[in-house]
Amino acid sequence: MRAVLISAALLSACAVGPDYERPAFDLPNAYLTTLSLDEVQEVGLWWQGFKDPAMGALIETALSQNLNLEVAEARFAAAEQGIRSAKSDFLPTLDGFGSGQIRAPLDEPTQKSTSNGARATLILDINGRLRRQLEQARALSAQAGFTAQNARRLVASGVAANYIEASRTAARLVLLDESLDLQNQTLDIVKARRRAGLSADLDVERAAADLARTRAQRGLLALSQAQAQFALALLLGETPADRQSDFAAISDAAQVPRFEGAGAIGLPKDLLRQRPDVLAAEADLMAASAGIGIAKSALFPALRLPGNFTYTAGDGVFAFSDAAALISATLDIPLLDAGRRVAQVRAARATARAALATYELALLQGVQDVETALVAVASFEARRTDLASAVRSSEAAFDQLNALYKEGLATFIDILDAQRTLITSREAFVDVEADLSAAYVNLYTAIGAPTSLPPVQMTEAN
Repeated sequence: MRAVLISAALLSACAVGPDYERPAFDLPNAYLTTLSLDEVQEVGLWWQGFKDPAMGALIETALSQNLNLEVAEARFAAAEQGIRSAKSDFLPTLDGFGSGQIRAPLDEPTQKSTSNGARATLILDINGRLRRQLEQARALSAQAGFTAQNARRLVASGVAANYIEASRTAARLVLLDESLDLQNQTLDIVKARRRAGLSADLDVERAAADLARTRAQRGLLALSQAQAQFALALLLGETPADRQSDFAAISDAAQVPRFEGAGAIGLPKDLLRQRPDVLAAEADLMAASAGIGIAKSALFPALRLPGNFTYTAGDGVFAFSDAAALISATLDIPLLDAGRRVAQVRAARATARAALATYELALLQGVQDVETALVAVASFEARRTDLASAVRSSEAAFDQLNALYKEGLATFIDILDAQRTLITSREAFVDVEADLSAAYVNLYTAIGAPTSLPPVQMTEAN
C-alpha cells in the first residue's frame, strides 16, 4: 500500500533532519460497495438527515457540554501555547538581578552597598534546533486540535446511536404490549373453547406459556432502555435525573428515527483530509519528523550571545564609573558523550517510523470502517424490504387462521405458530429499522463527516 519512497523521504539525513512530506498512499479509487443516493436529499449536518429535531437537539447539547470535549479542547488550548513558547525562543531573554549588603563595624559608620543589573541572552539558531522545535510545537497543536475534532465526531455518533437504541427499546415495549394483548385474546379464546369442550387443557397451558415468555421480555427491554438513556445523559454531561423529560418524550414517541438523507460519501482519499483521527495521526507523524531534527541538532555546534549589565552603588549613590557591561559569545561544540546524542537520533527515527505505521493504520482503519458501514447499510436496506413483506404476510396469515380457529376449522398449533411468526416478524422489523439507522450513523461517522458548519478549523497561536 505505501509508496517505496516513504521511509527514505521521511528519514533521510540532513543537517537538522528531514523536511516533512505527506506520505503517498496507494488508495483505491472507490469503495467496494456503492449506495444509490439519487432520491436522497442532501442536508448540512449528517444527523439532520434523520429529520428528528429531538435527536438533533440532544447532539447539539452534547457538543456544547460534553466533558470529554471539554478535556480535549483544554488540551488543544494548552498545545497552542506551546507554539507561543517555541516562538519566544527566537527572541532575546532578559532577566534582572540585584543584591544588597550592609556592613556595621563596631567603631565605624554603617556602610550600605547594592549591586544590580540585567542579563540578556540570544540564541542564534545555527543548527536549526529552534526551527524544528517550532515545527514540532505546531504539529502537536494540530494533533491536539484534530483530537478534539475526533472527540466531537465520536460524541455526535454516541448520542445518535444511544438515541436510536432508546427509541428501539421504546418501540419494542409498545410492540410487547400489543403482542401481550394478542396472546391474551388467544388465551381467552382457548379457555372459552375448553369450557365448551372443544379444546384440551394442553392448549390452554401452551397459550399461557407463550404469554409468560413474551411478558418475560419486558425486564430485558427495560434494562436496555435504561442503559441507552443513562449513556445519553453521560454524553450530555448530566445525570439521568436531569433528562427525565427527554427520556419520557422518546418513550412516548416509540418510533425509531429513519434516515432520509445527508451528504455525499466521497472516496477513500477523502479520509486523508476529512477524518480527524487520520489527520491527528498525520500531525503526530509531523511532530515525530521534527523530533528527528531536534535530536540531530545536538550533534552540531550551538551559539549563544549572553550579555550582562551591572552597576554597584555605595551608600545608595549611583555612579557611572561603577557600571559595567559585558557582551560575549559562547559556542558549544559537542565532543564526547559516549554515544548519547547518536542514540537520541536513532530513537527519534524509530519514533517517526512508529508514527508512520500508526498513521497508515489509522487510514486503513478508516477505509475498513467505511467499507463495513456501506455493506451494513446495503444489507439492512434489503432486510428491511423483506421483513416488511414478511410482516404483511404474517398479519394476513394470522387473521385468516384466527377466523378459521374460531370456527373450528384450524388447529391450535396452527394458530399458535401463526401468532409466534407474526410477533417475531414485527420484532425483527423494529430491530432492522434501528439497525439500518445505526448503520447510517456509523457510515457518516466513518467518513468523518463534519460536526459543525462551517467545519472547525485549526488555528495557530500568534
